[in-house]
Amino acid sequence: MRIKIRHATAKDADAVAKIYNHGIADGNATFDTFPVTGNRYASYFDGDERASLLVAVFRNQIVGWASVNPISDRWAYRYTCLGSFFVHKDFRGRGVGRALKAAQIKEAGRIGYHSLVAEVLSTNLVSLSLNLSFGFRVVGETWEAGYRNRKWIGLIIMQKFLNKDS
Repeated sequence: MRIKIRHATAKDADAVAKIYNHGIADGNATFDTFPVTGNRYASYFDGDERASLLVAVFRNQIVGWASVNPISDRWAYRYTCLGSFFVHKDFRGRGVGRALKAAQIKEAGRIGYHSLVAEVLSTNLVSLSLNLSFGFRVVGETWEAGYRNRKWIGLIIMQKFLNKDS
């Protein structure tokens, strides 16, 4: 499967929201519980050089996306970012997530970040495994951070240093 990764445009926002809404419905990838619209992603197109939204495209269809965002607006955090990625439900298990994660890491480094953080639901074993395979380390956990599907779910905090071997 040949995936092309590119920077998202405003025209991609609705497709990105649709993929995210699959993640909400599945209940295993986000603590959000209500569907979102493409408007949620408008800030990526307002010229903020510290944030980036990438999309994975297969045969002219957006099949996944990955984001890079400042973890905080506080100056001391300027070299640490938070990354997320979501794959269209019909394209999971086909290498899309791996392609997006590789592109996300490269993009975070290109922007100038030193550290990339991922927040992963403790029940999302696929995402945990994928992050570990890219050299992320578990650096913390918030127990019972969210309540979804009638159960408490923890939040695993993972981190990867960029532009160096560690």
